[in-house]
This record gives sequence, structure tokens and C-alpha cells, in this order.
Amino acid sequence: MFSNCCSRCFGGRRTIEYSSRQTDAGGRLAPPVGEGDRSASVNSNSPVVSQPLPGSVSSSWVSFHEGSVRGQMDGHDSALSRTGLDSPILNGHSHASSASIDSPPALPAADPPQPDMATVTQWVAEGNVSSLVTSGITINMIREDDCALLRLAAENNHVHVLDWLITNFPLTSDDFRAGNNAILRSAVSQNHVDIMAMLKEHGGLTLEDIRTNTNEALKTAVTNGDLDMVKRLHAYGLAVSDARLVLELAIKNFNEDILNFLKETHNLDARDFGSFRNYVFESSDSRISTWLKTTIFC
Repeated sequence: MFSNCCSRCFGGRRTIEYSSRQTDAGGRLAPPVGEGDRSASVNSNSPVVSQPLPGSVSSSWVSFHEGSVRGQMDGHDSALSRTGLDSPILNGHSHASSASIDSPPALPAADPPQPDMATVTQWVAEGNVSSLVTSGITINMIREDDCALLRLAAENNHVHVLDWLITNFPLTSDDFRAGNNAILRSAVSQNHVDIMAMLKEHGGLTLEDIRTNTNEALKTAVTNGDLDMVKRLHAYGLAVSDARLVLELAIKNFNEDILNFLKETHNLDARDFGSFRNYVFESSDSRISTWLKTTIFC
């Protein structure tokens, strides 16, 4: 029984046939029949000691194999038969094998789910920065549709949202002038001075940006009678030619403070207001005629 099993388990090595061997008086195995020339010489009075045959397995291997067949090696018999005597299990390190068998490899961490644009848009409109922080928003989402998210934050005067975006993403001046300077025009039309301050500090806008659409921003500020916004736009370097473009708007929408600011900033005189001389006599608003007579055509 053991000869056939051991031949298969140990690569066909020669094994000792127990069925044909005898034991001595002490119960020890006698040398195999026909192998006397390969065994150690013994006399009749010495205990019989069998030596391993060349190419055969030792008795320790046989004992070990018997144990593995009987299921006494805690389930590691197949690993032992592969690793041999130098196996970590044989050397008292059974945990080395069990760790490799029992512990599955760690799976890579899954990428966080990308938020849908509609949800992010709602958070921006609400000024919900805490949700944006954990949303997984990307720079590509911010730049989608001519930086629609930036424009939305500006339109709703959410400076804290813009500050968070500026701090956490590599925004450029092109991002802030997207949509034909939509952020600038929106801030001016709604008198969002904090957004204007943010643009001045981080937007990287130039005088040409301020003059977009034939000075639309300056015209809007004058029409609204917003002196503070007019001054903020002038901080970019508006010239006398820009002021002349909005004189008629300033007169028709009479705002004395804006008229005085333009006159003093650009040293305007009767020559600049010449085309408006008829307003002195034809204007239905007495404030306009009075200001022109006392300030320009005096």
C-alpha cells in the first residue's frame, strides 16, 4: 500500500517494500530482501538498522507521509509535499503558509463617483461650499460651457464660492473673461462690488476686457447711476475717450456725482460737451440745464 503511494508522491523514487520485510526481536524493520549489499553490515547479535537506499526516501519521510495521509498535518499536506524539508511549516513557521493562503490580495480603492453637472450647478447657485468640497468637482467641469459655474457664482454674488474655486483649482484669466467677460458684466449690472474686488485681485483682467462690447460695463454703471462702479472701472485705466462715450448717458440719466467725477478725472470742458449745448435750453429736466450752465457753459 505505501509503496505505490510513496512512488507517486515522491516522483517515482524507489521505496522500501514493507510487505516483504521482517522485523527483528525488538520490532525493528530488517533490511529489504535482495538489498543486503546496500545495507549496513550487522551481526546476528546486533539490532537490525536499515540504511536508506540510494535514490530512496528515508524513514523520516515515510513517517511524515503517513502523517499527511492520515490528515494529521492541519491541512498543509499538499504544501508540505511541494516544499520539502525546508518548508516553513516543517521548521515551525506554519503561519507563513497560512497567511499566504488565508489572506486574499487587497483590492485597489475605487475612484470616488463623479457628481452630475446638474447637482453641482445647484450647489453653486445655493453657495453650498461644504457640498462642493466633497463633490469630486474637476477643473473640466468648472470650465464647461464657457465657465458657467464661475459665472453662476458671480451672478449670485457668492464670493466665498469663488474664493474656494480660486484656492483649489488652477484658474486663469481666460477663465474669468470667459463668455465675453460675462462675470465682469454681471458684477457691474448687479452692483456686486465684492465680485469686482475679486476680479481686480485674481481675475487678471486688462483694460481691453473693461472695454468689451464698446465699453458696455462703463455704460451700464453710468446708466445705473453707480458712481462706485464707475470708479472701479476707471482703476483699470479708462481714458478721456472712454468718458466721452458715456457723457450723453450721464446727462440723460442725470447723476451729478458721476458727471463731476468724469469732468474732473478727464479735465472735460465746453469742447467735450459742445454737442450737448442744446440741452441747456431743450432739456425738460431743470437739473440738467442748470448743471450745464453753471458748470460747463458758464
